[in-house]
Amino acid sequence: MTVISIPGGPMRRILPAILAITREILMHRRHGKAVIVTFVITLTTCLAYAQGPAKCDFDTELGKIYNDAEAKRVKLAEQQSQVLDQMRKLINKLPDQKSDKPVIEQLDKEGVATFERLRERQLVLMNVSLSESKRMRDMVFFRRFVILAEKDVKWPEIPPQNSPDYDPYVVLGVARAMFSDKMEISETKYEQCTLEASIQVMEQEVIDKSNGMDVTPLNAKKALIVKLEKKYKMRPLDYKKMSKSDQKEIQVAEANLEPIRRILILAKDYEILKTLTKASQLIYDMDKEDIHMYGAASDKIGTTLFTKANAGEYGELMKNAHAVMRVIDKKIPCDDALAIGRINDAGITNKTDDAEK
Repeated sequence: MTVISIPGGPMRRILPAILAITREILMHRRHGKAVIVTFVITLTTCLAYAQGPAKCDFDTELGKIYNDAEAKRVKLAEQQSQVLDQMRKLINKLPDQKSDKPVIEQLDKEGVATFERLRERQLVLMNVSLSESKRMRDMVFFRRFVILAEKDVKWPEIPPQNSPDYDPYVVLGVARAMFSDKMEISETKYEQCTLEASIQVMEQEVIDKSNGMDVTPLNAKKALIVKLEKKYKMRPLDYKKMSKSDQKEIQVAEANLEPIRRILILAKDYEILKTLTKASQLIYDMDKEDIHMYGAASDKIGTTLFTKANAGEYGELMKNAHAVMRVIDKKIPCDDALAIGRINDAGITNKTDDAEK
């Protein structure tokens, strides 16, 4: 997490940096209708396993969370703008507008108290906005996760490094590696529609599809393994000690199983995604607790989650999920993290090509 720091130099140099973040959010709001509609249409049209209107729909549940976070972020930006106006009025009253002397040293006792209160409020608002921005980022990534997982089942290929899908695909690979031996495909029933329940609907469709597939290749491989174990008198089989013809026969049997194997990978991907959505919600909730407790201290955000995780409260699966979410933070930073990262030590916003990526 990027630590937000307010330098001790003139506040008029800091204000543009904070204002830049606020302006980006407010400008997003001015075009918010088009953005949200485009997002929902994209989610609806890209869904590989289309849901009927009566079903618990993934795009609908994901869109609810995204739009709620976006609406909160807009309100936060409006509050930040109000605080900035109050700061600006305070600074405009300074007798020497061109002085390099820190603002704090130019204010009287009452002015210092007001300035400190406004600065504290602004940093708290930035922390909350960052949390909502990460929430929106998570929802966009989860949609991309589904698209890439479904595509990977049909046309497995690694996107080129200059592709926007490359980093999300890397995260998908990391998640598969971390959960491959620990994740069990489930057919959990949910009493109400939630994001997790909507993922289960997609997973169940894949399970039903796998149950309807021809299992002849699976039975054929099992029979082949039994035959070769008897032939070579070893269990499990060591392929290196088998004849070339028997190795070839095993390879053919595995190739025949590939369609079944890949559909089961997709079912497990959905199971992984359910765990990641739980981790996202938990991080969001714990960050809110930390903001409530520590206020403007950005470096304290994550303390509650870290403490509980170290105490073993979340279990192995959730621990792995949190590790994947940290990879997401690094590979796919949210809008606010990028904006905050562009503020240099003098409080100036640097909009470089690298920062925009």
